Amino acid sequence: EDPRSAGVTLLGGRYGLGSKEYTPGMALTVFENAAGIRKDRFTVGIKDDVTFTSLPLPTGLHDQCVPESTTQCIFFGLAGDGTVGANKNAVKIIGDNSSLK
Repeated sequence: EDPRSAGVTLLGGRYGLGSKEYTPGMALTVFENAAGIRKDRFTVGIKDDVTFTSLPLPTGLHDQCVPESTTQCIFFGLAGDGTVGANKNAVKIIGDNSSLK
């Protein structure tokens, strides 16, 4: 065994299954797992009733990371379809034509 990896614990898991959104609360669940019982080969975001590898689903409490007065946008795209340029243009349009800064 390589001495450079002494004391290192590697945990693996899956997320975003079934087109589920990956939320800040789910990320917190992963960190809580790493700090606690350290379940390896876990699933985040769905209730896995086949292999029972799911970490507990987060409550909505941790998903409210921004004030309600904040406007949020989600842009969807596929690789190579011009998403980056379109998002830059959308942000410029929003910045130039709204009170959002």
